[in-house]
Amino acid sequence: MKKILALVLALAVMLPALALADAASAFTDAYESGKRIELAVNAVIDEALAGTEASGLINSLTLSVTAQKEPEQIGLTLYCGEDALASLELEACEGKLCLRSNLLGEQGVLVSEEDIEPLMRRAMQYGVESGLLTQEDADAMLACMEAALAEESAAAEPSGAEAFELTEGQQKQLDDALSSIDVTSALEEILALAAKVEITDRNIPQPGSDKAVTLIQGSFTGEDIRLLAQAVIKTLESGEGLVALLADAGFSIRDEGFRKTLDELLDQAAVAVKSLDFGVYLGEDGGVVHFSSMPVFELEGSEVTGSISYKRYTLEDSMRYSLDIGAGIQPAEGEYAVLFDAELTRETRADGSRYTFTMDDLELTATTFKTVQPLNGGEYSEWVLRGEMRLSGESVGTAQMQAGSFISDPQAELPMTTQSLSLSLNGDAPCATLLIQTQALAKNAASFAGEDAVEPMALSDEEFSAFMDGVLGSLMTWAVSMTELFPETAE
Repeated sequence: MKKILALVLALAVMLPALALADAASAFTDAYESGKRIELAVNAVIDEALAGTEASGLINSLTLSVTAQKEPEQIGLTLYCGEDALASLELEACEGKLCLRSNLLGEQGVLVSEEDIEPLMRRAMQYGVESGLLTQEDADAMLACMEAALAEESAAAEPSGAEAFELTEGQQKQLDDALSSIDVTSALEEILALAAKVEITDRNIPQPGSDKAVTLIQGSFTGEDIRLLAQAVIKTLESGEGLVALLADAGFSIRDEGFRKTLDELLDQAAVAVKSLDFGVYLGEDGGVVHFSSMPVFELEGSEVTGSISYKRYTLEDSMRYSLDIGAGIQPAEGEYAVLFDAELTRETRADGSRYTFTMDDLELTATTFKTVQPLNGGEYSEWVLRGEMRLSGESVGTAQMQAGSFISDPQAELPMTTQSLSLSLNGDAPCATLLIQTQALAKNAASFAGEDAVEPMALSDEEFSAFMDGVLGSLMTWAVSMTELFPETAE
């Protein structure tokens, strides 16, 4: 079972969400144009996978999600059959958020971001005063809330890429710094490295791939890596503006500590890298048709040899790409041993691709293809990904993921789209299916963030207690309705 699970996970990583992507693009456009969008999501699980009770409950649930831009609203409703279990509606209103839920009563609740923490503290105090919570419980819940808010605030900080956005002045300073670089300052090192690279377009040995018309090859050592690093440092140092800019950022390439650390790393590389050769074969279109390299490293008294080989083949109706990576070790005393040898191939056609991955006695294959055909006056697109895992030539399981998209009328202004994503194991019928039905509605919902919405933080202590009493009453009513709908949960 673990092997089948591994295969399923591998396929899940490889499967592109193409069926959902088409619909997402279409309905994003509809949302931006002001239409109200509705999605209905439900799953169908086989009894053999989850058991009779669990599968029956899951199959009866539907999540409805609505969204519109004017007024800006999003709503979520969870149904069991035709019965609404829980609903939540959110609406942006003049810098505040109005929420409405059947768990809280039908009246809207209006809060701002600044209200969240003091509102939670006020609610905890109400719980203590009404005997629902002890002071210790309230303090513990407030501590968790503060930690969650702090984590959310930290997550909202701009990432490194966003924080490094340059102003116009900084961009000009960077441009000036880069333009001050003098490449000829490292000309001696550059020429020494270039002399080890050979480019030829005559009498090229064909590598068993597409025809090669140009060969670029060379071989470097650890000392050459030291030479390359020296060339880079010299080039950077030639630009005084760049040196100053880096110093302002807290990084000095002329710092003795930096130079000492770099020299130590280069000394280690000079010893560890015995050879680093490569060959690049270019085809008539200028693309790489073959690349090969066999780097050799010194590691704790043993010699490790790697191998990298890439090839491109143009077949009659498809393209084939292969990547082979391996490594072996030769101890100072002992026999040569293969560490690993893995190959990944991909063959693509107009309607899909086939992937094969092999390593030792493991083989994974996956096939994906797309079909588009008319159906019931609409258009149906299907993407299928089939996979098989084999060990020592024996099949241990197969899995298939199928994604489909049906558009009721591609030419209609408000078409309905149904997407499906299903999983099948060992050639059996689907054991799990996810269905998503999306449509743009003809009429938007009216605003509910009106004058009748309650602002809890604007209430007096007496009014706030009455408000919380109403919320608790709504929750109790909801809980009773759930026990009537699912009587076994009350036992």
